[in-house]
Amino acid sequence: MIALSEFQEQLQALIPVLQLWPQCLSVCDSPDGEALVGMVAHPTLAQYFYEIEIGYSKTYQEPRLIFKIWELATEQGAELRRPCFPADLSRLMNVQNFSIGLDHLHEERKDCWFSVHACDTSHVVGPVKHHYLRRWASVYLSLFDPRFSDTYLFVDDV
Repeated sequence: MIALSEFQEQLQALIPVLQLWPQCLSVCDSPDGEALVGMVAHPTLAQYFYEIEIGYSKTYQEPRLIFKIWELATEQGAELRRPCFPADLSRLMNVQNFSIGLDHLHEERKDCWFSVHACDTSHVVGPVKHHYLRRWASVYLSLFDPRFSDTYLFVDDV
């Protein structure tokens, strides 16, 4: 578990780390400042990308990861971006043993997002508070890119 105040402090320190990730197209604070939002390219399939939001679950007192999958397509000469809801997420993601559901109603946008259940987070990340969010990111963001944990996660200068 991580306290909300510590989460918010560590969240800001995660921005430069994400900016070093080659798949990260953009990352910034959410409009309310309580989360990070970003766009992440699929590591091998150029027509897919992810919209992610890293927030805080007050219920679990853990980081919360929600995401949407987008597919780029061309129809009649126009490039379209449309939401993608694959029946088998493992076709597009490194799902490992995560519990992922299409069950999160985004409070501001009022649309449905995939969520990664946070129930085992403290067991996976460990109890040490120092760099808690970086360790969390090294595990959870590997859903989008199995090589994520190789991306400068523990470089203190970042």
